[in-house]
Amino acid sequence: MTRGHYKKNTVLVTGAAGYIGSALLPVLVRQGYRVRAADALFYGNVGLRPLLHEIEFLKGDIREKAFCEKIMSGVQYVVHLAAITLAGKTYPPEETFAINAEGTKTLAHAAKRSGAEKFIFASSCSVYHRNPPYGKLMTEEDLLDPLGPYSRSKVTAEEELLRLADSSFCPVIFRMGTVFGVSPRMRYDLEMNGYCRDVFMKGEITVPDGDIHRPFLDIQDVVSIHGKALQESHRAGVYSVPGWNFVLKDVAKDIVAINKEMFGKDAHIEFEHPEVTRNYEVSDEKVKRDFGFAPQRSSRAVIQEILSDLSKRSNPYDSIYDNLEVFSTART
Repeated sequence: MTRGHYKKNTVLVTGAAGYIGSALLPVLVRQGYRVRAADALFYGNVGLRPLLHEIEFLKGDIREKAFCEKIMSGVQYVVHLAAITLAGKTYPPEETFAINAEGTKTLAHAAKRSGAEKFIFASSCSVYHRNPPYGKLMTEEDLLDPLGPYSRSKVTAEEELLRLADSSFCPVIFRMGTVFGVSPRMRYDLEMNGYCRDVFMKGEITVPDGDIHRPFLDIQDVVSIHGKALQESHRAGVYSVPGWNFVLKDVAKDIVAINKEMFGKDAHIEFEHPEVTRNYEVSDEKVKRDFGFAPQRSSRAVIQEILSDLSKRSNPYDSIYDNLEVFSTART
């Protein structure tokens, strides 16, 4: 397709049925975008069902060049969320890399050839995870030395996107903190969501001992920053979006206290001593400066929302809320 031959305000969202995608799509529809949703449905389609009459949905795998070419036709903007999230801990690193890095490369080249103007990529603050804080906030300029397959795949994808940048193709890379909050396609394998579940359901929570720092990002802020990126005329580059930098044991205490206030139930905190863990804090100065980004609500409000939602679910330990379990089932 000749560059520029797109339908104005048409947005392709990959990974559209996932935890973030299913929260983002209804907002894009309300804002008047033409939404094309693409997903391999490894994690099912529960997050898409309410919107299928308002969007165009195409099922497929971003590792396939023909599928990438198909879904790019007529697209002005791309929001690329599709990934195997933290599956590198369980599945072969080659599979994580093939989807997260090579799949992103295939999709990005198809986007550029088709004339898409902007490519927004969901990366992760885990690319910093070998850098202990020692009072320092990690920034976009710091040297990256990722440890695991997931974070390495994200760095490789980032590098490829930045190589493609020019005056006509604008990659915007968001290194996000661990996302938490309620979504149409809920996940409890994510740290904060899982902590809330265990406190509410079992009355106990297990966290690392010591001052383990980690950035956490409200899912509503994820939706907000992607909306801002679509509206800005040109903001190519890498942006860390940590949300809040928390000490994990303090987070656990907050969840226990809020659960007590809401439901009158006590909970016990157990401490573990992992040999290797991610431990870092991240600066949000660049994303505040260029996008005016700031959390829209308090972390307390997000925790309250999760706990309230848990009170309405019959079995939050069901495998449908765990990416690794669902993905394993989809592959067999």
